[in-house]
Amino acid sequence: MIQELNLLDGRWYADDPHAIWDDFRRDTPVHYDPVGQVWGIFKHADVLAIEKDPKAFSSQRAPRPHGVHLPMMISMDDPEHQRRRSLVSRGFTPRRVADLEPTVRRLTRQILDEVCALDSCDFVWDVAALLPLHVIAELLGYEPDMYDDCSGGPKG
Repeated sequence: MIQELNLLDGRWYADDPHAIWDDFRRDTPVHYDPVGQVWGIFKHADVLAIEKDPKAFSSQRAPRPHGVHLPMMISMDDPEHQRRRSLVSRGFTPRRVADLEPTVRRLTRQILDEVCALDSCDFVWDVAALLPLHVIAELLGYEPDMYDDCSGGPKG
């Protein structure tokens, strides 16, 4: 089962993935997925070691196979990653995040109201991806009628 599992196929996450992760940690804690063309690292200590060794494990590529490298934090190594992270983290102190709660609740209600009007939804596209995008769009001063321009995802 483990050897055939496509790590990028989100369907297996829908069931309880913990048993699968346990199998990986026990049998192949460092696993190459030839279908998804990605490496899966399943032990916390290994992930931490990789994060601390950007010379051997660079993030300077696209975050997904066959993707295009974009100048975003997930595709950066230190020191540039740390410089940008320190700029962004100033906006996410516990107090500032707590101050955002009414906004996040309002946007969540709006998104869920739209989803409830549909016959079905894709939770990732219609809720999980939209909420952080709408929060960021609001923080940047976008008008609500421009939010769909920010997301780029399918609607309905």
